[in-house]
Amino acid sequence: MERAGNPRADAAVTRLIPGLPAQPIVDVKTAEELCKCSNQAARLAMLQLEKAGVLRQVTLGKRNRAWEATELFDLLNQFERDLASPTAVGRPGRPVPR
Repeated sequence: MERAGNPRADAAVTRLIPGLPAQPIVDVKTAEELCKCSNQAARLAMLQLEKAGVLRQVTLGKRNRAWEATELFDLLNQFERDLASPTAVGRPGRPVPR
């Protein structure tokens, strides 16, 4: 919440953040459903999270835009790497792809 500027408890961005782990790629319609808010409030919340570096736009143009929570994907990728490469003496048992 700090990265988003410590928004009010009833702000759309505050309601959107907890939904991101279940829906790491979102568009405005999905954001509306997640935070139960208007289209404008959802768009503003997404732009606020984009400015804070929480979301990154992955589509081009002004219509049908989508954003992804890149750090969630980074976290999942690291978790998968850790599971795939158990360490015996501090190094992977086999090479891990990037």
